[in-house]
Amino acid sequence: MDTAQPFIGQPVHAFRPVGECLQHVRALARQGRHQAEGLVPMAHRLKSSVTKRSLVIADHKTSVSLENEFWNSLKEIASERGTTPGALVAAIDGERQHANLSSAIRLFVLGFYRERRR
Repeated sequence: MDTAQPFIGQPVHAFRPVGECLQHVRALARQGRHQAEGLVPMAHRLKSSVTKRSLVIADHKTSVSLENEFWNSLKEIASERGTTPGALVAAIDGERQHANLSSAIRLFVLGFYRERRR
């Protein structure tokens, strides 16, 4: 006897195949019941605020994807230092120890605000 329930908060004694659960969620969505059931797909719950921007660093064009909060913080830090966001990114790029420039920028912003709190 399969008493499995595919959703959180209900008892589960056996697992249902993922495809079967997705079919159930899609059927509820077609009926307009998915939100009432608390089954909002992740894409609808989490809006990506990632923005991709092109920069020229050392005569090399590159693109960087960051969340808007990081872009805003980067602009704020650059303004406080009397420089441009592009120049600040070039400095971060020159000193980074990570392969990914986006990650290096995030870590720089995090470090800046951590130091400010001290």
